[in-house]
Amino acid sequence: MPRRSQPVARGVMIALLAAALGTPAAANEQDARGGPEEVAAPPNILFILTDDQSYDAIPHTPAVLSYLEGRINNPSDRWQRFTRNYLNTPLCCPSRASIFTGRYSHHTGVNTNGDGKKLDESSTIATWLNGAGYRTGLVGKYLNGYPWNRGHYVAPGWDYWAVQEGASDLYYNYKLNLNGTVIDHAAAPEDYSTDVLRDHALDFLDTGSPSDPFMLFFAPNAPHSPRLRAPRHSTAWNTATPVRNPSFNEADVSDKPQWVRNRPVMGASAVKKQDRFRRNQYGTLVAVDEAIADLIGEIEAQGQLANTIIVFTTDNGFSFGEHRWSGKLCVYLSCSAAPLYIRYPQGPNATRSGLVSNVDLAPTLAALAGVTPATSVDGVSLVPLLNGTASSVREDVLLRWVGNRNVTAYWGLRNANYTYAEYETGEVELYDLTGVLGPADPDELVNKCPGLPAVCQPAYAGVRSELSARLAALKSA
Repeated sequence: MPRRSQPVARGVMIALLAAALGTPAAANEQDARGGPEEVAAPPNILFILTDDQSYDAIPHTPAVLSYLEGRINNPSDRWQRFTRNYLNTPLCCPSRASIFTGRYSHHTGVNTNGDGKKLDESSTIATWLNGAGYRTGLVGKYLNGYPWNRGHYVAPGWDYWAVQEGASDLYYNYKLNLNGTVIDHAAAPEDYSTDVLRDHALDFLDTGSPSDPFMLFFAPNAPHSPRLRAPRHSTAWNTATPVRNPSFNEADVSDKPQWVRNRPVMGASAVKKQDRFRRNQYGTLVAVDEAIADLIGEIEAQGQLANTIIVFTTDNGFSFGEHRWSGKLCVYLSCSAAPLYIRYPQGPNATRSGLVSNVDLAPTLAALAGVTPATSVDGVSLVPLLNGTASSVREDVLLRWVGNRNVTAYWGLRNANYTYAEYETGEVELYDLTGVLGPADPDELVNKCPGLPAVCQPAYAGVRSELSARLAALKSA
């Protein structure tokens, strides 16, 4: 029998016993229903990191991640929604390096999926918290290309390590490095990686001492391509209504940079393919949602939930036909926006519209744990947003891609009102998201500075100058 049904049952039993005895566990459950929970220091941390998840997957109607979305929408569960979370480099390996270190990709040296070996592993959120007494675990995906012919090593700072190695398949027929010992998994239903990783994450939770704070990164491969569902979910979301954002299969791209203009309008078969990819993404996430339920259930069964911060995000967005593009890397919302939800027991259930970036996550975890990063970071702590003492912590988010044959290299920024990008070709994109000087364009349909050389509409010439100066300052910081 799968383990996923066990923790919840145990949690119910523990909660009933605590209530009967009038123990602190019962008091904490009461706090969850009423006033702010009493959170001891240092808190536990559960960080859930999906792979290549498009921003439309959550929230979604009906819910794709139904358990998680139900908790987020429960006022007593104290989750906070960050509606403006953007990624420095919208690609797996650079984004993960930024999440682990709080540094931009041009500072980590991890600019592409082939650069993981360049990361300085001696100073990450794992080493910072482990050095402060945290028991740390990473279960799932680490950085692309690991272990880079270095042997079956465990990265510094991690006490528990259940990480897939090499370029094996993501869902079946893979090698799993379990604390330095490699285990081969085949193609049987019980080898489905999301379930295997869930069980290892539960083992991490089961083997710790309740007196030791923990940080667990649960990083399944889902919903990365080939987006294989668990066998029990083989038909899940097969008939979902196709998503049609205004930017989907954009008809007029004459104002876009050349790399977009090179892409043809998608025909019926191409549209059908993108719809299938998106539905497969949803189906793959059902097992992730079940795993999240099991992990939270286990933490609750151990009486630790009131002292546990939970983070849910993804490493990059994914475009399923927006602006005619299928994939990541682009400066647009479909690639660079990512869901971010944080359960913060000391705060309210709230929505935060302040700008945040993936480089802010490591400094935030460090601050919550009472730890100072051992090296300089580019990100800022989000604790002032979490506790409501500030409505914003940054004015701009830096965007960066070094370029390949599909997407031209760019530097860019996104702020509350604009998306702005400068390409190595000399092309420029400027979108008035909220309608500061013209019609609001949240879907980035009308570039205010098209052409080569770029010529801005007169009303936006001054805006371009200001944003270019702000971008230059971010790049040089």
